[in-house]
Amino acid sequence: MPLRGRRPSGRCRRPHWTSRSGCSCGASNGTYDGEHFRVTENGIQCWFGLNQLPGHRSGRTETKSVCTEPVYGARAGDPCHGATFAASSCTQGWRWNLDFVVDTRDNAAAYYYAPETGYYGTNAQRTAVAYTRGGTLSRIDYGMTASTVHAQTAPAQVVFDTSERCLPGVPAGAVCDDAHFTAANAARWPDVPVDLKCDQGSSTCDTHTPTSWSRKRLTTITTQVQNAGSTQQVDRWTLVHSFPDGGDHAPTLWLDSVQHTGPDTTAGGGPALTLPTTSFDPPAQLANRVGTVSNQPAMYHNRIKNVVTESGAQTTVSYNPTECTPANLPADPAGNTKACFPVLWTPPGYSSTQKDWFHEYTVASVRTDDLHNANQDGTCPSPLTSYRYLGGAAWHYDDGNEFGKAEYTLPVKALQAWGYAPSGIVTTYVTRYQHADGRVTERTWNYFKILAYVPTVYPGPEAPAHVIQEMPPK
Repeated sequence: MPLRGRRPSGRCRRPHWTSRSGCSCGASNGTYDGEHFRVTENGIQCWFGLNQLPGHRSGRTETKSVCTEPVYGARAGDPCHGATFAASSCTQGWRWNLDFVVDTRDNAAAYYYAPETGYYGTNAQRTAVAYTRGGTLSRIDYGMTASTVHAQTAPAQVVFDTSERCLPGVPAGAVCDDAHFTAANAARWPDVPVDLKCDQGSSTCDTHTPTSWSRKRLTTITTQVQNAGSTQQVDRWTLVHSFPDGGDHAPTLWLDSVQHTGPDTTAGGGPALTLPTTSFDPPAQLANRVGTVSNQPAMYHNRIKNVVTESGAQTTVSYNPTECTPANLPADPAGNTKACFPVLWTPPGYSSTQKDWFHEYTVASVRTDDLHNANQDGTCPSPLTSYRYLGGAAWHYDDGNEFGKAEYTLPVKALQAWGYAPSGIVTTYVTRYQHADGRVTERTWNYFKILAYVPTVYPGPEAPAHVIQEMPPK
């Protein structure tokens, strides 16, 4: 739950993302003015970027909740503006993660992070300068009050362990550590941009902008409590990953399975109990691109197809066929009702921005089968939920455009309001249950949904001729 985005100009002005927030300076969080935020909702106070929690003193753990990078104050009045551009840099935050929550009864929770440091050559120079490239949540503490955060080990904790986005021994003999994270071993980290790496202290860094990416994958989640002065694990979930063949691109990380273990034996229940895995193999590999820009890959990506639970139930997801082809595209993006959307980007090999089209996949049905139980006649009931989408897709203009240019503004953001129509009926869910004797029980639900907000003025050259008046945002 981070706050991120463009920093308000000037010093610690109220941010634009919520009316119930407050911006303050003075936190010891690695930024030049200690900028951090507090958001209050129904009396619950949430701090973002506080870093040193109440009662902190030397030697206490910091939350490391702020991601920072060098920011240049190019204009007079900007923070850190100096006599020259090179002298106008200081460390500012670009993401403030949630790190402290206090409810109306003074109960508190604390969130700790493991930042990942990257390096790049600032101001077109080749000397490596540090910034926060990314990071992961490492621990949540709770069960204490706002004034006892550092008094002792938190009564209850959730711990998140990570490993490199690399599988030891794949290929044979592969080692996954910092010393081996080199261009020669890039295949071991197939979905990590090794080419953007700059080493600390390097004077030959050719990456000249900060980039955000991670080398980590989540491997275990452990809940634990304090019991008679010692830490006792209660539950543990182990995540197993793989890198399936990417088809037309490098493999990307896939979650193969999750396995739940109960290691708490303090009640005399015997050895730790480990349940069967919940697996997500194999994935469905579906093309993302429609193929309107030539000489570019289809961009196949993995989507969930099968889920087998720890109790043996198998869920199978079926997707609807694609609607768009290079010869069958919406004539006007502003009036698009098909399951595809335009994106403006500059593909490899092109020198100018191209309008490309990408598929949006909708679920056709979800079927559940019991792999272990069967009726006497050998059949097994299989609940089947089918989905129908009436009236076409509902899209609206991308209101997240930070470029401020008409050529980047297209109706490319989906609200998942599939099937918007003047009648308001958008999605029909049909649950079908196949009985052993061949009977089928069916129940139907109609869901009403409309776009939350449509601007009355559309930027960009492809504005529709009319605007449907919708409910204002709440």
